[in-house]
Amino acid sequence: RTWFETDMTRTLRSLQQGSTLLKGVMDIFLRDPLFDWQREALSARAKTGAKEQGGHIQAKVARACGKLELDNPIHTLYEQCSINHANRTHWNDLTALITSNAKTPPRAKCRDVEEQVRTLIDLATNPEILAVAWTGWRPWL
Repeated sequence: RTWFETDMTRTLRSLQQGSTLLKGVMDIFLRDPLFDWQREALSARAKTGAKEQGGHIQAKVARACGKLELDNPIHTLYEQCSINHANRTHWNDLTALITSNAKTPPRAKCRDVEEQVRTLIDLATNPEILAVAWTGWRPWL
């Protein structure tokens, strides 16, 4: 294991141990969302024709909670990509690319933090994914 993987594992484990507090803090975002999230919600609403922007913000908080509950990063990436790409001609190729590193079909939940971290690193260092990543990609948001 590399020092990076070790540090990521320790960090994610610590975040999971404090997840009750983090989830309480994230609840604030449901009542008072960030300006960027509101803007994204308006854009998503315009695309889908939804009447409320709350669903978009709730989905963001739910994804963050899922990451604390060992959601598989492959499933998270698939879910996030499907929002904008599911009905496009390149969707099948994108789906194959997302799951290309998986040795077996990915489970919805990882067994442990170590598996979740290894999957994240595999996705982040996959040259095929990096080669087609959008230049405006903001993974920190």
